[in-house]
Amino acid sequence: MNSKKTKYVKFTTVQARENFSEVMNRAAYGNKGIVLTRRQKPLCAVVSMREFMEYMAWKDNQEKKAA
Repeated sequence: MNSKKTKYVKFTTVQARENFSEVMNRAAYGNKGIVLTRRQKPLCAVVSMREFMEYMAWKDNQEKKAA
């Protein structure tokens, strides 16, 4: 796990599996996204529902502009 002064925290997939509730709580309530890594490479992200909804609204807006 890496907790520098960034907007996200890194967990390996093994760490995430072993600490699933911590990963969910940090993403949901800690105002930081989680980046899951495998073999030191980013694999996916876990974000709060608020951040996900903001992203989806932004994405919809971008698609409407492109149309």
